[in-house]
Amino acid sequence: VPEVSTEETAASAGGAEVVMRDAAALSDGAAAADGHPRYDTVVKFLEYVRNRQIVRFLPLDSATQRSNDISIQSPAKDGENDDSLYIELSRNSRYDDVTTALAHRLGENVNPQHIRLTQYNAYSSTPKPAPMKYQGIDKLMDMLTHYHQISDRLYYEVLDIPLPLMESLKTLKVSYHDDKTAETSTHTVRLKKDKCIGDVLGALADQLSKGVGSPGAGAPKPKAEPATPAAEAPAPAPAPAPAPAATAAATATAIAPVSVTRPLRMLEVFYSKLYKVFKSTEKIGEINDQYWSLRAEQIPEEEEHILQNMGGMMINVYHLQTNSDKGSNAAGAARATKDEAADDAASAGAGAAPATEGQFRGQPFNNFGDPFLLAIAPHEKVASVKSRIQQKLKVDDAEFAKWRLVAVSMSKGEYLRDEDVLYTRFEGKRDHPQQWEVYLALEHEDKTPGRHRHHTGARAFSHEKPIKIH
Repeated sequence: VPEVSTEETAASAGGAEVVMRDAAALSDGAAAADGHPRYDTVVKFLEYVRNRQIVRFLPLDSATQRSNDISIQSPAKDGENDDSLYIELSRNSRYDDVTTALAHRLGENVNPQHIRLTQYNAYSSTPKPAPMKYQGIDKLMDMLTHYHQISDRLYYEVLDIPLPLMESLKTLKVSYHDDKTAETSTHTVRLKKDKCIGDVLGALADQLSKGVGSPGAGAPKPKAEPATPAAEAPAPAPAPAPAPAATAAATATAIAPVSVTRPLRMLEVFYSKLYKVFKSTEKIGEINDQYWSLRAEQIPEEEEHILQNMGGMMINVYHLQTNSDKGSNAAGAARATKDEAADDAASAGAGAAPATEGQFRGQPFNNFGDPFLLAIAPHEKVASVKSRIQQKLKVDDAEFAKWRLVAVSMSKGEYLRDEDVLYTRFEGKRDHPQQWEVYLALEHEDKTPGRHRHHTGARAFSHEKPIKIH
């Protein structure tokens, strides 16, 4: 079938001329910049109409940014109460066509290669947890499809470096904790994938000394300034326009500089438990920080003395939540064990031995807060360890008097007395394959419920949303 131009159609059929002109008037994409028809044949125009797709682009806000987030520009709003951008594209548009069109709408200073796209999960109505790779999906229709469900939505971020370059680097989000184990700041470190943990710690030390980072969950709260009387209050200064291409370092400078006087180490944390202490020579390419949190800290001065001069050992210390309904995890478990033993003794006769006071097994442990490492000496008693822990965490006497220490090994624990030697409770157990399940528990009330959830990886469940079944 020979192609017929729009002019020929208009000349041969007056009715068709009206249809063609009306269709062109309804579509901004049908006309080129010079005013001439972009599609000079009927077939091309009908293909355009068939493949035309209005795409809604939404900025990936800070609440849903993933663990490798970096500075994100604030695009101009398309409407008063909506950050969405509606752009007409073709279902056959290629990856570069999509990012170029979006960059054009965001502003002339936006580089298309700085745009990172994230697909939409039609089942949970949230962004997918992982972004699209650079040119990872070729056609727009495939970008909008999720398990045979087609949407009109894509999420975007504007990065401070080109996406291909960022994908060639390893981006790690590291939390820095002070001597009291509080998370005082968070840092984004980007290095080549063949670099080692030592390189990450070196870059982190540089950021800390320069005050580059973001305040952490345990950072000191700024003091509230006294309110100015309304009559004397100065007129608010106009807000400065956001820079079109902010850099990660410039936007992250929000903490006080930290003096790094001792060696740094990096730990792997998950649900308030320490799972690994990284060696400085380990490669960073295989580190998975999607579900594990990375934490850095300065090694305490006393640790080297206890380990090298006194022949001590390192143990994990976790916070253990007190069960207010049953008194405590350990107390409830001890009662349960004694009841079970009493029943066994009654059935087996007077020769059965009762359970030992303070021992328990098979009970769930609700860990919370910031775990930490502690060096203990071979003959050090629990009373001395308690004193050092109280001094380290800066807990007042009245509160610390309510705390109890429990030696836990593989879901079995034992209350400790001040005269006990703690070293004997962990000697020979530190070589267990699941070392994170052998620890000293500090049983007390959780004063900040909910805060410890940040110890799960930043991406772990950040996009999950409840599903209603009607």
